[in-house]
Amino acid sequence: MKMNRRNVLIGIGTAAVGSGAALGSGALTQVEASRSLSITTQGDGSAFLELNGQSSFVTTTSGANGEDIIQIDLGKLNDQAVTTLSPAFQIVNSFGEGVGVTVNAGSGVSGVTLSANGSTDDITTVPQNNGDVNNLADTESFQVDVEVDSTGTVSGGDITIVADTGAFVAP
Repeated sequence: MKMNRRNVLIGIGTAAVGSGAALGSGALTQVEASRSLSITTQGDGSAFLELNGQSSFVTTTSGANGEDIIQIDLGKLNDQAVTTLSPAFQIVNSFGEGVGVTVNAGSGVSGVTLSANGSTDDITTVPQNNGDVNNLADTESFQVDVEVDSTGTVSGGDITIVADTGAFVAP
């Protein structure tokens, strides 16, 4: 075959396609690596998200790992009344960076309202603004009130507190 410009270009193109097919595109599709994982737990009063009782109705009990956790016990409340613990407990950010905090009653809880002490901000949703009470920079805190309305159906259960660095609204 005679060497001319056309044959040289066909040869270069064939070599490029062939080497691309043989060697792949160079895109990385998967990496697996093992690393060590160390987990320790702390009691509510010294964890990344500190929970400190602020009422005589909030006691400390031993958790599953033997650490102290807070428990709210609202036994013997008046029937057909609205009772407010103000404040019930305090949430302190000890993450080392800002967090957005939500506080929600579990699905089985009824007749209970959770709110931030002295604020009208909605603590059941992530903060929307830098000034929201549940938008906590490092070491900031807020107090949570618990209101029980026994004029209707009341049932206890779990309160879920979530601190999320991705929900923090930076100044």
